Amino acid sequence: MDVACGTPVPKVPSDHHVVRLTRDHLDYLMWSAEQERWLLRVPGNAIQFDDDLSTYWVEHLGDVHGASADDIVEPSPGRSVAFSAGVGELVALGLTVQHSPTDSVVPGCAHTSFDRPTLGPQARKALSIDISMLMSVAAGVITQLPPPGA
Repeated sequence: MDVACGTPVPKVPSDHHVVRLTRDHLDYLMWSAEQERWLLRVPGNAIQFDDDLSTYWVEHLGDVHGASADDIVEPSPGRSVAFSAGVGELVALGLTVQHSPTDSVVPGCAHTSFDRPTLGPQARKALSIDISMLMSVAAGVITQLPPPGA
């Protein structure tokens, strides 16, 4: 899908992907012994809905700019790790998505926003855990060490 920068599209295709940028810090990451991989920390700073959950549309980056998640991660101590998930998987959790450009250049032109339904505290936490479980590292390097014995 070829989308001009800064022009919102009415629907992000469900077979496309988004990345969420986060910091390489234990306030944002947690080790899952069961999954044997890093997850976005819940509760924590990695999955916060400040009205929405900000992500970047991978296919817009690639198709329009020849860019990838590697091109938008920031140097440490910035948001140096990108976690990816499928749009359809996130929508299946009850989220709604919209292309919401914040700029006419990368990465702002690929900005997407996920909104959640109104939920109580326990349901919000459960949804955040589900989101964390769907996302996996797509770019950047995690320098944190798993806990001893992991």
